[in-house]
Amino acid sequence: MEILGLWALPAILLAGLVSGILPRIYEQRAEWMLRKGRDRTAARLLEHAWRLWQRRRGAVSLDAAVAQAALAHVRFVQERRAEGVQLLTESARLVFSADCRPSQRLHEALRYLGMATHAAGRGDEAAAIFEKALPLARRLYGGLDSRLAEIERRLGDARAAGGDFEEAYECYGRALEILRVESGGANDSPDTALVLASVAATMTHEERWAEAQDTGLMAADILDHKDQALLPEALHALAELHARRGKLHEAEGLRLSICHLWERVAGPDSAVVAREYERRAELMRRMRRISEADLLQRKASAIRDASLAQDRGCA
Repeated sequence: MEILGLWALPAILLAGLVSGILPRIYEQRAEWMLRKGRDRTAARLLEHAWRLWQRRRGAVSLDAAVAQAALAHVRFVQERRAEGVQLLTESARLVFSADCRPSQRLHEALRYLGMATHAAGRGDEAAAIFEKALPLARRLYGGLDSRLAEIERRLGDARAAGGDFEEAYECYGRALEILRVESGGANDSPDTALVLASVAATMTHEERWAEAQDTGLMAADILDHKDQALLPEALHALAELHARRGKLHEAEGLRLSICHLWERVAGPDSAVVAREYERRAELMRRMRRISEADLLQRKASAIRDASLAQDRGCA
């Protein structure tokens, strides 16, 4: 019996790995893949994580809700809104009804819920969720941590979406200060560039054209040198600036660059590529280039239809 017990030990350890560590690895890998624009791979990884958490911790566990909320965010990126709303509603119910102590998993749940809610276009609700996440992040990580800075940035984005620009700038300012102190005074990290891109976008809404352009160019320069996978974030802010100012040719040129970047990083069948085709198409319609706009719209629709068909075929 003792010998059998020793032989069983590796299997027990492997089972523990699969049920506890592996779904977290899937979640982390999914976020990295989505950052690269590979939304279908991210969705599959999160589906695997969700099933593993349900099997190990139960369908109504906080762990399962984390994966579910992350998957909801991906579905909104993919413009599969009905699925996104269903996943978001169910995960929010689980998270807000959970009786659990402050933990990193609770912070992750609130973070993903906020991201999904913001992607759904519900800025005020997203802001409320990020407001809940802030004190938890301070308690867990301290006052000088990039994870806290990220929540500040996302809260700023949600506030800006609701037109509360003053509070948005306050959030961005706190995020930049956290990142500056954490890095020892440097101001050229990719995280810093993402905050600057958000600041540029908010300045554009306020029609502070010159400041928005300078800030957006600063963000683009950092990302061009430090993390080109995130460069479209800064270029998007600049494209919106030119479009709002009526400089449609400049905006369309930037949109074309964004398309090329995403095609190279994410591949031609990515939801983010489809989204950029649609943004270019909108500009082309404003420029009276209707046939080109229609072609891009058809390409975007074809990407989404093919992705949905393939996913259903794999189900």
